[in-house]
Amino acid sequence: RQQWEQIWFGGKTSAKAPALTAAAPVKTTPAAKGSGNKHFDKERLLALAQGKPSSALGPAYERFDDGQFVARLPRPPYDMIDQADVTSGEPYEVREGSEVVALFTPKAGSWLFSEAGGEKPALPYAALNEAALQPCGFLAAFMGSALPFDGPMHFRNLGGRATVLAPVHGGDLMETTARLTRSSRMG
Repeated sequence: RQQWEQIWFGGKTSAKAPALTAAAPVKTTPAAKGSGNKHFDKERLLALAQGKPSSALGPAYERFDDGQFVARLPRPPYDMIDQADVTSGEPYEVREGSEVVALFTPKAGSWLFSEAGGEKPALPYAALNEAALQPCGFLAAFMGSALPFDGPMHFRNLGGRATVLAPVHGGDLMETTARLTRSSRMG
């Protein structure tokens, strides 16, 4: 770890960097069946990160509950979605126009701001970018993009546009809208 920190922090090590630990079990409630359940609170999002994906996304994801590979949301402390609401689209349907609105409020004084400096540090661009990309991964999971594949399925976000309108400080609410504008499938 020290070697990676030296590379990452330009020769300086930092005690402020978060430690990765084994995931604690997440208590989840089963997702309701049907398209009426499009609100995802933190508990359901954590199930997709480190628990049973079917607890977040329903019975079609049960085959991934016991360790079969599926792309997941990042675990804490790298999770950057507190709540997600699918505003367009249906579960298990990869359809252009599907959309999610995700909310994230970075905590003041968290490790995300440890290297930012200043009296009121702003969230670094890399964290802003991650907060924008995680809803894309969530939307892909909601649409069931991994379900048609027997083996591991990997995907990429190949395009997008971001506009930073103002600095984000600890306690500020970030709202990200992710929309599928087009997709392709190989294999």
